[in-house]
Amino acid sequence: MRPRYILACVAIGGLIGGGMIFFHTGPGIKARPAASSPGSRNQQRVALLGQLQTALTQYKKEHGNLPVQLSATASQICTSFGAYCKQVHYTDLSFLTTEGDYVPTMPMDPLGGKGNWASGFFIQEIGTTITLTAPEAEDGKTIQTNFSL
Repeated sequence: MRPRYILACVAIGGLIGGGMIFFHTGPGIKARPAASSPGSRNQQRVALLGQLQTALTQYKKEHGNLPVQLSATASQICTSFGAYCKQVHYTDLSFLTTEGDYVPTMPMDPLGGKGNWASGFFIQEIGTTITLTAPEAEDGKTIQTNFSL
């Protein structure tokens, strides 16, 4: 009787485990990413611009000034640093990743930027107001954030 009981328990455990894997749920199993849709990508854009805003604000608070001159004309944010960014006339915000953990990596639009080292996000400063934009926003949405440092 015992071998049958053990065999039944193993079979039931296998079915439960297989079901957890198939349905992608259970302890230790990461949830599947949400389906990529224009709405979910727009939500990602809002969150990523928020991360950049928080990082820039925190950097300014801790260091006094940003180590980069921002233009009054919108410029794409570079995903690399140094000469690469200057070569393609992008804004280098790599100090947010190299001079502290303000952001773990430079945020990038869910659909990517246009060109090498392009984040798909733009930054500009007019007076004391910094504007971050996500021009690749979908469904006719305008995604931008304005803030002062």
